[in-house]
Amino acid sequence: MRLFTVDERKKNGIRLVQMEGDYFISTGHTVGQAIPLGKTMRDLVDGLMSKLRTSTKDEFIEDGGERKPNPLYGVNPDSIPPPRITQASFSDDGLRLVREKKRDRLAMVNVCTMAGVGGRLFWTARSYEQHLAYGRVRQRHNGFVRHEEGDGGWVGTTTAGVEILAIGHGQQSEPHALIVMHPGAGFRLRRNGELYDASPELHVLWTGDELKCFTPKHLMKKAQAA
Repeated sequence: MRLFTVDERKKNGIRLVQMEGDYFISTGHTVGQAIPLGKTMRDLVDGLMSKLRTSTKDEFIEDGGERKPNPLYGVNPDSIPPPRITQASFSDDGLRLVREKKRDRLAMVNVCTMAGVGGRLFWTARSYEQHLAYGRVRQRHNGFVRHEEGDGGWVGTTTAGVEILAIGHGQQSEPHALIVMHPGAGFRLRRNGELYDASPELHVLWTGDELKCFTPKHLMKKAQAA
């Protein structure tokens, strides 16, 4: 399974979060629901973090046979963040992430896109639904996630090929989520508020081999070039 992060664009891998000596994958501004690592993967990350912290004492490092300045030299070892992981599988009980056993065509995506300042973020399906209103045919955004009144809890998805693993909220309480996407699955993120130069809409599509993120302007340019 491939792992990605989507904020303003796609990034390979998901950054781990460390709590009480353990490592997790989570979503949102504050850690709520989280998926821990299995022992073998946790030991690998511990070994990597130990090497990185020790390397802060070395002014130079060997890189491809060349002696180069160490970018971590003099850095406070405790300030080094945990790494991103780019591939993983679920444990047999589905509760932890372990080293990838067999390459599949799934993608785990941490969606942490922010709303505009003072605005909101909406998840919708990629398609529109037409309906008759006041004697005219209008287009309606298909809902992606249903919200319960009060706590804003997520109770399900109407988008095929998307599974919600964990939920969270951004700094403006916008909905963030850790999801699994099957080949061909996709959705759109719509947002309002003060966006400055950011796009009000972002399309996300998993082909089974590549995670694509594009804006309406990208789609328009592609259509004009066709």
